[in-house]
Amino acid sequence: MATVQELQKNGFFNAVPELMASVAAAEVSAKAEVIALTPIADPSTATAEDVANAVNAIIAALQA
Repeated sequence: MATVQELQKNGFFNAVPELMASVAAAEVSAKAEVIALTPIADPSTATAEDVANAVNAIIAALQA
């Protein structure tokens, strides 16, 4: 399993805030489920579980 530092080095955490900002700006969808998504408060301290939960919420919202 990758550590948080490895994921940060690879830029994975950097993409999450950008995605969430795009969703918040309604550039992706106007669905209520998508609009209700919230960003990870502090990506520098997020765990892999936090990121997995965020990704799962995004997938579920897009499928709704």
